[in-house]
Amino acid sequence: MRAFAILPVLLTHSWPDYPSLTWLGALGPAGWIGVDLFFVLSGFLITGILIDTKGNENYFRNFYVRRGLRIWPLYFAMLFYMFAIVPHIGRWGAEQFDRNEFAWYYYIAYMQNFLFGITGPFPLAVTWSLAVEEHFYMVWPFVVGAFTRQRLTRFLVVFIPAMAVVRYFGLYLFTNSYNSLFRVDEMAYGALIACWIRSESYSSSKLRKLSLVGAWTILPAIYCILTQSNWSWLRSHGVMYVLLSVGFTSWLGLALTARAGSLLMKILNNGFLRYTGKISYGLYIFHPIFFPYYKGWALFRWSNSLHNRLAGDLVTLLGEMTLLYAVASLSWRVFEQPILRLKRRFEEKAPSQATPVPQPEAATAGA
Repeated sequence: MRAFAILPVLLTHSWPDYPSLTWLGALGPAGWIGVDLFFVLSGFLITGILIDTKGNENYFRNFYVRRGLRIWPLYFAMLFYMFAIVPHIGRWGAEQFDRNEFAWYYYIAYMQNFLFGITGPFPLAVTWSLAVEEHFYMVWPFVVGAFTRQRLTRFLVVFIPAMAVVRYFGLYLFTNSYNSLFRVDEMAYGALIACWIRSESYSSSKLRKLSLVGAWTILPAIYCILTQSNWSWLRSHGVMYVLLSVGFTSWLGLALTARAGSLLMKILNNGFLRYTGKISYGLYIFHPIFFPYYKGWALFRWSNSLHNRLAGDLVTLLGEMTLLYAVASLSWRVFEQPILRLKRRFEEKAPSQATPVPQPEAATAGA
């Protein structure tokens, strides 16, 4: 499902460059919701990992080392590029920026989402979501470790509506939806599913029925994004984020209960989507660097010279995505994957589960 999180983000950052692709322009402004899907998936995957390994001798060490091996190498490589290389390569690199205002130590400390939101140079601006993730990693292992699964479930049932109230008043007062406080409940929704499917009372048929109802909330959420201003009541008070959370949690439920041979299972097992999910982190890190860079390439200038604007935009979009996938694939094979092999040194067998946990590979690829 990670592919469904990254692909809308790529489209929302591409659509302004392709005026003839009207369908892309119509849906592009809502593509950022892929990040919200990622938060729900992260809450589900991370909570499941923590529940399954809680009680092991190296519970905290293994979790933090494994997360660090997944996130830090590519992230800090990008920061090195932005702060150490870009200032010396001029127009051949990413956009130049004021390094006094957007100082490197803010990004090292993962404070950028509180300070800048999505402002700043494009490659740094998108890292606000990584900061939210890191703050979640810092706190959540202690929360899971402090509760039994049953008590954690009760805590989440209270926590989710409480955070909706906090967001209702907090967004209105501070208008910053990029800080961790106003997005953590999206992870809590995923965490609640992770708790439920490990309980004795879990029912796949019940989850599927609830998910079939909740999945439709994505439609009014997208309609709200495309038609309502940022200051509208639905957006400024966070109602839209509740709809997104419920909708994406429901789609996660549908993925977990998808029947073998069903259309949804075939989509989730599609080779391209599975591969996209595997390299999704690289796609996210590299796209704000290579999208602007690609615009200066000869192919972009040639495609823009075509008399048929639609053909030119299609050629450019295809070329842009091909370059991005090539770079992310190279990063995965040469840089990320060799580092991730080290995770084997920091894994322990999870305690045996009383109830089988339904985690189809297609729904959880890329953890």
